[in-house]
Amino acid sequence: MKTSIPPLGEIFAMNAIASAARPLQIGSLAFGILLAAYFGVLTLVTFAAQYQVEFFWIGLAFNAAGIAFIGNRLFNATKEHAQCAHA
Repeated sequence: MKTSIPPLGEIFAMNAIASAARPLQIGSLAFGILLAAYFGVLTLVTFAAQYQVEFFWIGLAFNAAGIAFIGNRLFNATKEHAQCAHA
């Protein structure tokens, strides 16, 4: 059985079609990934918008706790520094 080799023009045409289809395939994959990321961010924004007031109060509470924590550390450091300065 003898296999026939297609003419060079057919090989070139098949390669050209495959070469043209590959970027479309890669582009559609990238578009799908971007679309999924977009919907994920949209979901997070919608969730945060529903609880905006609650997040505000939680943020204030964390800020107050942070100020108290740093204030306590500053107070203790000032006391220790006063003891070292007189020694």
